Amino acid sequence: MELFPSDWLGYYTQFLRGDYKDAAVTKAYESLLLLTPLQPDNIEHKIFSDEVKLRAQRDYGYTFGVDEVVNYFITAFYDGAIYLTEAINRTVEEGGDLNDGLALSQKLWNDTYMGITGLVAIDHQGDRLTDFDIYHMTDSATQTFKLVGRFRGATSNYEPIPGVSIQWRNGLPLDTPVCGFRGEWCVKTWLVPWSEVRISKHNKQQGSLISMSRMSLAIVGVDDSSQLSINKGQLFTQVGVCKGNTVAIRRFKLKTIDLTRHILLEFQQLQHLHHQNLCAFIGATIEPGNNTLLMEYCPRGSLQDILENDDIELDWTFRYSLLRDIIGLTDYGPFSIFNSTKQNQTENNQLNKNKLLWTAPEILRNGKGKSRLENEVYVKGDIYSFGIICHEIVMRCAPFEGCDIEAEEILTKVMAPPSIEGPFRPHILPDSCPKKLSQLIERCWDENPVNRPSFKSIGGVIRKISVGKDNNILDNLMKRMELYANNLESLVNERTRAYMEEKKRAEDLLHRLLPPYVADKLSAGNSVEPESFSTVSIYFSDIVGFTVIASMSTPLQVETIGDAYMVVSGLPVRNGNNHIREISNMALDIRHKVVDFKFRHLTDRKLEIRIGLHSGPVVAGVVGLTMPRYCLFGDSVNTASRMESTSEGNNEGGFLARFLLVQYDQMKGKGDMVTHWLIDKKKERRDTVIQ
Repeated sequence: MELFPSDWLGYYTQFLRGDYKDAAVTKAYESLLLLTPLQPDNIEHKIFSDEVKLRAQRDYGYTFGVDEVVNYFITAFYDGAIYLTEAINRTVEEGGDLNDGLALSQKLWNDTYMGITGLVAIDHQGDRLTDFDIYHMTDSATQTFKLVGRFRGATSNYEPIPGVSIQWRNGLPLDTPVCGFRGEWCVKTWLVPWSEVRISKHNKQQGSLISMSRMSLAIVGVDDSSQLSINKGQLFTQVGVCKGNTVAIRRFKLKTIDLTRHILLEFQQLQHLHHQNLCAFIGATIEPGNNTLLMEYCPRGSLQDILENDDIELDWTFRYSLLRDIIGLTDYGPFSIFNSTKQNQTENNQLNKNKLLWTAPEILRNGKGKSRLENEVYVKGDIYSFGIICHEIVMRCAPFEGCDIEAEEILTKVMAPPSIEGPFRPHILPDSCPKKLSQLIERCWDENPVNRPSFKSIGGVIRKISVGKDNNILDNLMKRMELYANNLESLVNERTRAYMEEKKRAEDLLHRLLPPYVADKLSAGNSVEPESFSTVSIYFSDIVGFTVIASMSTPLQVETIGDAYMVVSGLPVRNGNNHIREISNMALDIRHKVVDFKFRHLTDRKLEIRIGLHSGPVVAGVVGLTMPRYCLFGDSVNTASRMESTSEGNNEGGFLARFLLVQYDQMKGKGDMVTHWLIDKKKERRDTVIQ
């Protein structure tokens, strides 16, 4: 397709380059049909083109090439100016308002007018229906392209040029292509083997097909109840994975399906149908026992889920958004299969009547669906169904809820001739919605299909009723998110501050329970592996007569390991042999303090403490996840404890320690061991030397 030939865009008909590829390219061009916007040949356009070329040279210094034409866009802009003048003239003639810009711009929609290029056609959406010229290389020897036909957008007609014919290199194409016009006969990319569908094992954690409330269970009407699982008030459909997509599996209630040309075309159309308000068609499986439709899975459920969930607040802004999005959309799928299913179920008296509560009376009266109705009947039937859905949204209820009669009787009353009070329809409570909306709903389900409004007029009424409301659900949600975001920053800062305070308290507590080195590693999310230490110094002490003293004092509940006290130096951070000096200095300082300590309520009693020290190998590590503790393991711990229990309280001669081989003492559970008494520091070097 060529917009227009020019020095800028090039000339598609001038393809030879004078190299070895010319022959192959020429052969390819023999099968080429070149479409280009129609180049008008009327006298008005010739005068216009000459004036454009003159002004281009005079005003802009641009000279058109010998074969260069005034391109399509220049004439289209001019036709646009004519469109405006024509719209103004017609508006004045009809006594319209020239200040109504929208009406003025749409004045010639779905109409025609005379432009500089000839008759111009505008479709119902305001788009121009383009005219095309079709060129073909009729002589491969001279590489001559000739105009072989014209397509008129205003009439949708193709006009062949007399005396010129297309040279079909492989013969005249078939009226109907072997694979169909859309490839529906050959490429069935939508057809999926059942073996490629993986059924989800966690249906209960997926979203619902329809809420399990009011009439929902009756509406679903699934034969095989094993396909459904119920959880938290919702009814869940079978879910699977196909082609990397999570899909809802809808089973056809037909044992066999004959893939006729019509059905294949319908599936092909489904595959190419995309809309933001429609669940995407993923594919289908057509196999005995596994005839299914695979649709895009909606984890948040259906419209009925929203309507019947009292926890969801639906203001009128949200409801109008729903109505606008529903306009023009109906249930879709392979009609031929759905209709066959309906006929089969009707003949076998298996049709679920609850599914027909949205159906228009004229369609219900068609009996057992012996013939397919005219398209216009279905369009008007869709408008009736839209009215029922509008009632559901307004009243937040199921169709005909509150009638207290079975679905079959409801359908009988709907099909019956209207009584004096009018046709049988759902009841709209007074003040449940704006009056114009209730009147629109009643027009939609009018007994006479001719009196029902079109979806275009319905959209206009909805827009007028919802003036000042958001245009769609997304706009509504965005405004709500904006309001929420205004308070979100302060909320985040407050929560962050509270989190940091709590984190600091937790880290402080962790540092109280564990050595700083270990606490820092745990805070950083790292694990602390058990570690062996070749030599550390362990301190144990015990208050002599602690139980007696406690019985003579005011009760105080403290969680301890009795009255014992334990300190270790040389881990988890190794300090060479300094652990001996550090633990010894601490023990001596504690003993000096205890000597001077006096009880306020026991003045005649002295505080006595037993101390035992030992150096040796240990293994240390963190035990526990909820309440982690840094624990030591090894015989050295037990030895230090025995040193303390063998020592003497407040012995001025010192306390038992085991650093060097000095003498043998009898240790409980240990036998004879080399120990010595730690007395004091040497006065000349009290900070380092131990006597």
